Amino acid sequence: MAFLMQLVKPILMPVYNLIFKHAAYPFKISKNVKDFREATNDLHAKSKDVQDHIEIVERQGMSASNEVQWWLGRVKTIRQQEEQIGCKYDQRYKIFGCCAPNCFQRAPSSVQEMPCSSTAQQPSRVAMLQEALRCITNDPVGVIEIWGLGGVGKTHLLTEINNSSSGMHPLILFVTASKDCSVRKIQDEIVDKLHLCKGNDVRSQAKIIFKFFSKRTFLILLDDIWDRIDLHEVGIPLVSINQMRRKVVLTTRSKNVCGLMEVRKYINVACLPNDEAWHLFKDKVGLETLSSPLIEALAKELSCCDKDDPLCMESVFRQLKFSYDRLRNDTLRQCFLTCSLWPEDKEIQMEALAECWLGLGLVDERDIHKSNIKVHSIIGELKATCLLENCEGINPSKPYTDGVKRHDMVRGMALWIACGCDKSNDKWVVHAGVGVNSSTNTIDWSKAECISLMWNKMTDLPPIDPNPCFRRLRILDLRWNMLDQRIFVAIQSFTALTYLNLSCNRFTNIAKELCTLVNLEYLSFSSNPLIYEMPECLRKLTKLKFLNLGGTNIGLIPKGAISSLKALEVLDLRTLEKFSTTSIFVELCTLSNLKAVHIQCMMTLCEGPYISWIFVVAMVQIEVRDNFGKPFENLSMLKLGSLMNLREIPWKEISALAIFPRLTQLHIVNCPEIQHISWATYCPCLEYVDVSFCHNMKQEA
Repeated sequence: MAFLMQLVKPILMPVYNLIFKHAAYPFKISKNVKDFREATNDLHAKSKDVQDHIEIVERQGMSASNEVQWWLGRVKTIRQQEEQIGCKYDQRYKIFGCCAPNCFQRAPSSVQEMPCSSTAQQPSRVAMLQEALRCITNDPVGVIEIWGLGGVGKTHLLTEINNSSSGMHPLILFVTASKDCSVRKIQDEIVDKLHLCKGNDVRSQAKIIFKFFSKRTFLILLDDIWDRIDLHEVGIPLVSINQMRRKVVLTTRSKNVCGLMEVRKYINVACLPNDEAWHLFKDKVGLETLSSPLIEALAKELSCCDKDDPLCMESVFRQLKFSYDRLRNDTLRQCFLTCSLWPEDKEIQMEALAECWLGLGLVDERDIHKSNIKVHSIIGELKATCLLENCEGINPSKPYTDGVKRHDMVRGMALWIACGCDKSNDKWVVHAGVGVNSSTNTIDWSKAECISLMWNKMTDLPPIDPNPCFRRLRILDLRWNMLDQRIFVAIQSFTALTYLNLSCNRFTNIAKELCTLVNLEYLSFSSNPLIYEMPECLRKLTKLKFLNLGGTNIGLIPKGAISSLKALEVLDLRTLEKFSTTSIFVELCTLSNLKAVHIQCMMTLCEGPYISWIFVVAMVQIEVRDNFGKPFENLSMLKLGSLMNLREIPWKEISALAIFPRLTQLHIVNCPEIQHISWATYCPCLEYVDVSFCHNMKQEA
């Protein structure tokens, strides 16, 4: 028998393997499909790791080898085969009344969802979203434009597209352009979001971006385009190749702007129909707010307004003016109107707003501390009435920044009020953040009382009448441009000016023509690092209350120039060049109206008290003498900061009571060598003492 089996086995085994082993496959399909899926998923996970590594090296300018690319191609083929087999198996498995297990998991999407309110109750918006998604999915065009009026919902629609496209494109990028956009700015945002290598210039950066996108399917969402942007110059490839779909969707207020950007599909976002606008309005304000029939009637008029109609916009402004009129006093109203001097959509820093209000005399408390409190109180009241808003931050631990913003409609209403409502008297001219264009060339300088041309990158002033009468112009804000001393010839004619801001420009000196503006109360040359000298003629500006020279390179001030400014209340001398003489402090002590001084110096000071925030790096001793009368009898806050070598403050035949009779706050910050401040106990009105980072401070017995 054994001998027979040895003869038969070589013949039967191939037959067994051919028939019975394969015949058993139908009974092991579930296990085989499951094993195949698990193996494919393992392979896919490894391929994702390889792809992630490839992305990292590509951002560093390198590329994957041919062998790696071939291996990834094989993985893709195997995945396609597994999907086909799994699909057939699932369909056949359901025939028997069972549900096939979902062993296959898709790769996670790279889309980052953004917060967005629902438009389910707005059929017109749902239809627009569906049309946009259809164009993105099926339409062969590469660039799609969404256009419409400001505030009509273009950004909201773009956000919905972002959140609804996770299954369509593996890479979706949301980029905000805004008014002052440029090719470089868009490149920088793309590089930051994708962590690409940074190029030396626009051309080299475009090559890096192009190389990254050229091997990918992507959807780029460009929000708030104001001017033509060459997408090829940015480095964005627009032609779809094989299975790689490349789409760019952009939003703009003007259909003409993007006619030059290879746009082939346009989607117009119109205002909401009246019924949808009313439902949205009710959802936002709540039914309790609309309990009064009068309020409900006004609300319906506001919600159904046509923004394309100037008369309707005027009606909206009149309704919004209700909040403005209900402000407690004229100071609040004037402070609100000055917020319109900044560009649209621009965050306003608290410090800049405070300096503006102080410079215009809108906040004028007895001491600088109370003035700062007043500024924050005013901002709080304007926020409470929704005329100002918080600015969202990007840090989760700090949801809001130190700035404020205004809704476009509120800013428009402020300018409408400042210009006399419907009178259009040209008193306020605000062309801020619009660049050099035709609008800035039509200014009637002779009628204007306030002109703001900040953030325009101008190299020269717009045309000015050679024989003008500038008796009305009192406020001129030219910060954040590229102006130089050539403009002083024109500015010297503005003899009625009380407020002049020339910060953040390219001035190399303060020309003598400026000293003819004897009515100036506020003057700022801050952040002009090419200014090295303060002219002696500046002493003629005897009405000056606020002088800001911070961020210049002024290191020497002519003798008597500061002491001649008898009305001076706030002085910022935080220059890049440190002062090395005590004479400046001697002059400061003669100014009886002085509230705050910001100064940076490097020296040993042996005479003269001083006030406010002083940055000194090599001071050993502050010696207080009774040589200068009582210039600080109204001082309420004294700050000494970063005096790294200061050991003591001796009082020579004088007490703190005589020098600081009304001092309420004392701040000693980062003075590691100082050992005591026992003299502070003689200040009769002292309420608050802040001692920080003074490690050698000792407690008196």
